[in-house]
Amino acid sequence: MFTCPLCCRVRPGSAGEKMDPQVLFLLKELSKTIHEARTFILAKMEEAKYHRFSDGKIIFHQEEVRKWNVRPCRKNNAPQSFDVHIGEFCCRVDDRIAPLVTRLVRLGYPIPESWYPIKMADFLPSYGDNEVTEENSTKHLRELDLCVQAAEAAQLSVKEKGLEQQSKGECKVKEPPKIAMQAFRLYYLKGEKQEDIAKEMSRQYGKSINQGQVSRWINETKIYVDAGNILPELPKLPKPVTVDPDILEMGERQDRLTKRQRQQISDD
Repeated sequence: MFTCPLCCRVRPGSAGEKMDPQVLFLLKELSKTIHEARTFILAKMEEAKYHRFSDGKIIFHQEEVRKWNVRPCRKNNAPQSFDVHIGEFCCRVDDRIAPLVTRLVRLGYPIPESWYPIKMADFLPSYGDNEVTEENSTKHLRELDLCVQAAEAAQLSVKEKGLEQQSKGECKVKEPPKIAMQAFRLYYLKGEKQEDIAKEMSRQYGKSINQGQVSRWINETKIYVDAGNILPELPKLPKPVTVDPDILEMGERQDRLTKRQRQQISDD
């Protein structure tokens, strides 16, 4: 049986009963988001000790403002930097983790009442009006990590059982196409409705995709995951290519010719 370390309640697990694989998927995303946000904001708080800014305000660079979708208090004196309150940052992270927590609750995962709703501020030491101690903030993080480890252990047992069945020829599940895995991730990770997923994927792939097709893809991928298989890692996004602002301001060439590849030979 799978016991949740947060509240010591029993969940179906490796001892004959199957844990829903979506729980591990959502827990890992929740843990990853909180760890990344906590590491980022603690580094920012450390930087703030060497600046004149206080009252819970820290300096964000322009790309960091876009990444975390925060609303700056005011523009900083330094170019392309802004003052952002830590509370505003926590609210934006809460917007990211709330759908994950909601999905876990709907799946019956035993999140204790004392921890619900989970707030990013609970994982940070005291700042401004936030009175969370360093000990409690790290304790919450350890408890979340224990939940992920317990779910991973239960899922590993399910996977090993599935591999054993496949080796005996008892269970053969075909890997679903990538588009089906994408629909599965959008449904269980982001919590989007199937109708919205169909519209979004129709725009992305340039063809008509209806709700029924999305539902079949989700069920197909769920059967694949339930058999003990693990979805492949998401591909890493390519690094953005920088372009000289002067070139952008020039706009498109009117003569439709390609740019000169070599410098002209000077008369000297």
